Amino acid sequence: MSSLPNSDELAQIIRENWSTVLDTDESNFEIENAAPEDNADNFITGCISIAGDNKLAIFVDCSRRLVERAASILFEHENPSKEEINDALAELSNILGGMILYGLEGKNNLGLPIVTKGRKNFLQIPRSQILSDVHMRFEGLHFAVTIVGMKKS
Repeated sequence: MSSLPNSDELAQIIRENWSTVLDTDESNFEIENAAPEDNADNFITGCISIAGDNKLAIFVDCSRRLVERAASILFEHENPSKEEINDALAELSNILGGMILYGLEGKNNLGLPIVTKGRKNFLQIPRSQILSDVHMRFEGLHFAVTIVGMKKS
């Protein structure tokens, strides 16, 4: 990949990298056609930016239960703390951001991940547009990844 991934490529990057981190099989990640109607309070969102020749933000919008499950796997114990849950989503966002950064042309830098309660629509980047997105499930739990970039003038 030498450019921004399309939805299918993005799904494959997620499967390959998150399956390793979460110590699971790639087949546990399934693509969905649309976002569920779940309450936004049941979601948390990670966001990481890429700045330089490319100006992007990557939103990782996850059901809270999914991130709790990921934190349990990453920290190897049940009932992770709020800090561990946020750390797990920040790490998953960072891994994904790094893989996308690696495939981009030009000089670019990866920002620090941020985590917020609610869905990605609570975070807005003015004058941006969706460049790629995918809705998926991990072990039946919903998440979505959306890449936004600045609109061309």
